[in-house]
Amino acid sequence: MKGSYLDKLSKVESLSMGSKLGRFLNNPFKYAFAIAFRGLIYPITGHELITTTTLFWGKKMTLAVPSATDIYLMQSKSHSSEIRLAKFLINCLSEGSCFLDIGAHYGYFTLLGSELVGKTGKVLSFEPSKKTFSVLKINTSKSENIQVFQNAVSDNIGTLTFYEFPSKYSEYNTRDPLQFNKEKWFQKYKPNQVSIKSTTIDQIIAENDFVPNIIKIDVEGGEYEVISGGLNFFNQHRPMVVMEYIESTRTNLSHKKAVELMRSIGYKSYIFSQKATLEEVDDIDNYLASENMDSENVVFKFTER
Repeated sequence: MKGSYLDKLSKVESLSMGSKLGRFLNNPFKYAFAIAFRGLIYPITGHELITTTTLFWGKKMTLAVPSATDIYLMQSKSHSSEIRLAKFLINCLSEGSCFLDIGAHYGYFTLLGSELVGKTGKVLSFEPSKKTFSVLKINTSKSENIQVFQNAVSDNIGTLTFYEFPSKYSEYNTRDPLQFNKEKWFQKYKPNQVSIKSTTIDQIIAENDFVPNIIKIDVEGGEYEVISGGLNFFNQHRPMVVMEYIESTRTNLSHKKAVELMRSIGYKSYIFSQKATLEEVDDIDNYLASENMDSENVVFKFTER
């Protein structure tokens, strides 16, 4: 089964790296509709379209396009780092595993994790944005091995200030909107400021019968706080952690601090390579620059000192 999933992801990878014509020919009607909606209709109306697609392993998923247009068109997230993250989860999660998804958005990786851990496994999924969470809840409502929470994960239990962008840019919802100051779209699509409930990894573990084997962190600038709020758990159980890391041209101070903190408690950083192996990388900024990449999902694994 895992081999079949990896084969299907390889086809997605080939499409994503190929030409626009190739992607159009893969599904002409859906491609034409999605591009027209994103480029013509959405800018005029400002309203997203709730629709569904079938993911590469056969699961139905609800989306609010134009956000997640790649999933709608190709049955998978298509950024190279996200394809490798999917491959990593396929290789490392198995029946009975536990998976913690922090920053789940509509739940693509939550649903993939649910498929991989099976009936005896468990997935906990956290998404703070109200509108995004409503879609996540639809996607997970029929999965008995998933629990979802409308909370931010941080270094304290309480409330925090959060900024939510319109649908097209909802994957960038964040605690720190100023990191997008240099982006052209930011001048037009300003975020709404909201107050949301926050919890910590340590509190999540304390409140649930749950010890994750893998923790995924995709929180757009709150990485250091998330790691800080889980130090007791990391020191006791040493799970693998996968954290999105962005290039230095965007403000990535929180990412750098998070890396330093993980290394201080005995973790090393790795890239899940095209060869499906973990390759250690010390200077992540230099790695991104050398590969001409804007982001990467970095794997942290505890190593005995």
